[in-house]
Amino acid sequence: MSTQNQYSIYWNKPGITVTYSNGQNTLPLTYVLYDHPPACKFLQLLKENIDKPLVQETSFVLDTQDEETLIAQMAELIERLGIDKTLSLNQLHELVEQAEPNDDYDKLNRLIHVYEQYLSNRDVPRINSFFRFDGASTLPLENEDLLFFRMDRGFGDLCMGYNTLGKHWLEIAGRDESDKIDNVVTQQHINCEGYMLYRPAYETPFTVAKHFVEWYKKNTDKPITLDMALGYIVVGKLVMPLDWNNVHNQERDEWTYFLSNYKNIIDVKIVDIKDNTEELMQQANML
Repeated sequence: MSTQNQYSIYWNKPGITVTYSNGQNTLPLTYVLYDHPPACKFLQLLKENIDKPLVQETSFVLDTQDEETLIAQMAELIERLGIDKTLSLNQLHELVEQAEPNDDYDKLNRLIHVYEQYLSNRDVPRINSFFRFDGASTLPLENEDLLFFRMDRGFGDLCMGYNTLGKHWLEIAGRDESDKIDNVVTQQHINCEGYMLYRPAYETPFTVAKHFVEWYKKNTDKPITLDMALGYIVVGKLVMPLDWNNVHNQERDEWTYFLSNYKNIIDVKIVDIKDNTEELMQQANML
């Protein structure tokens, strides 16, 4: 079997191309969309809303220069909002999420998430990005959609945005915030927000799910139910070399550092993926 034919799993399917920019050059990344029910609704909503204003965010902080810029941006907002400068990062995060929403608090909350993502980078680069469309319509989350939530995800996964204000289950479990169990906000709507992961899965399958179950049982006697909407709905996959799905891959890690220089999403468009996957990967500088 030729190398090209290995990618026939991507052929003749709908997809999206997300174009990143570093200010001078662009980098188009293409995702194949799955055909399960909530992914089909994601595509439907995308078609309805894609001409609305694009809102984007990249958590592409991987070096000390980026870290210094990020800390300076946070400090400016903390000063402007009159927040106690001696608060720990966790205390700051909690205060910001409980504050009355406004542009400055929203921006500071996003920057805190970016910084927390940066601090999680250890042996391999771990970054993510996000897009949505201002004023986009949504659909109610139905029982069948709940079957497609996944706690453990991998490199190149395109997730539907969680579409809530406040912390969801994986966030409070990851930070061991058992005092917030009664204040969790679960996803209620299908949307066309895209949350893109550029970080490998754990070596052991179901690592995140196992941690959550253990943490949850330790902190409450309530049953785990589908309507808790645990994790994210994965609606697509990055068109990429197949061995990038492995837990360890040096070429993928090097490409992730390369991607981190393209810090703005400038376009999202719907495409049809044919038998041109090699060309798509070349455009993305993967080959």
